[in-house]
Amino acid sequence: GTFMWPNGSKYEGEYSENLRNGEGTQVWSDGSTYTGCFINDMRHGQGCMQWSNIETYEGTFFKDRRHGKGTFFKD
Repeated sequence: GTFMWPNGSKYEGEYSENLRNGEGTQVWSDGSTYTGCFINDMRHGQGCMQWSNIETYEGTFFKDRRHGKGTFFKD
């Protein structure tokens, strides 16, 4: 499914019990994006976060935070 917030942010992906659960892509109004796994409405598992300032993290997330092994780089 797809959900859009009034500020222009958007989520497109899987839902369960009205929460982001499964694979999806979140795009924030500032242009930052996250593509990967969500559990209980949080980034959790493998994913890729790209901030609008061109910094990118590819790796593991745990309860909405970068966690464990991953690669952080700036374009």
